Amino acid sequence: MFFISSLLHSIWALIVHLMVLVGMAGYVASYFVKTIPFITQYNLPLRIGCSILIILGVFFEGSLHNENVWKERVAILEEKVKVSQQQSDDANKELQKLLEDSTQKTKEVQIVIQDRIVKEIVKLDSVCVMPPGVISILNDAARNRK
Repeated sequence: MFFISSLLHSIWALIVHLMVLVGMAGYVASYFVKTIPFITQYNLPLRIGCSILIILGVFFEGSLHNENVWKERVAILEEKVKVSQQQSDDANKELQKLLEDSTQKTKEVQIVIQDRIVKEIVKLDSVCVMPPGVISILNDAARNRK
């Protein structure tokens, strides 16, 4: 599809360039047509037609140039988007790693607190009295302290 688009663009550019060249050549030729007796009557229409061709050709040349300028700008911006997307991917990977580390630390803290609770439960089962350390352990578990 890109090939077809590029081919059509090239054909259109060739037509525009030919419009300008044919218009200029015809305008110059109109000065020489004055000397040929049976073609002299076509001198004015030739000049008018060639002038119109030159004007249209120059207009479309500007259009082609403007399109090329915008394509360059789009290419530059697409490159910037690729760079920012790569930076975004790198930052997301780093954030994911930090999140996994934080989750792992939280799980480790939970395991340590659960082990402390299990040890204290063994003490409580033997005496059936609640020592003051149990309350602080439960508070630590509720706060999810590290």
